[in-house]
Amino acid sequence: MDTLVVFYSFTGHTRAFAQNQARGEGADLLELRPVKPVGKLRAYTAGCFATMKGVSWEVQPLGTDLAAYERFVVCAPIWAGGVPPYVNSFLEMLPAGKAVRFKLVSGSGQSKCRERLEEKLAARGCKLMDLEDIKG
Repeated sequence: MDTLVVFYSFTGHTRAFAQNQARGEGADLLELRPVKPVGKLRAYTAGCFATMKGVSWEVQPLGTDLAAYERFVVCAPIWAGGVPPYVNSFLEMLPAGKAVRFKLVSGSGQSKCRERLEEKLAARGCKLMDLEDIKG
């Protein structure tokens, strides 16, 4: 496989979307699992603050060799206009030279993080190929 669909889902909506995405592309699927899961209050307060600051929160070991994939599709919810801290953690693990597409799921269907994601990926030597906001 040369495409990996990576996702973080807080409520389950993004999980279902990512599973369909992986199935449709014939790609492998990887869930980002927090080392310390958070409840709603912390997710919607500290999580949103961390998102705005671009902070990373630790995820469990991935158990897969990211270098084996050429392309990544990252599916994530939108918190405070950006990707959750767990997704930032994943971005810091990306090997150089990879192509990344984002599928961002939110109630409004509008994120505000394209520039920030481009910068994070460029710092890793990767390229943002596409960012799709999905209302869901």
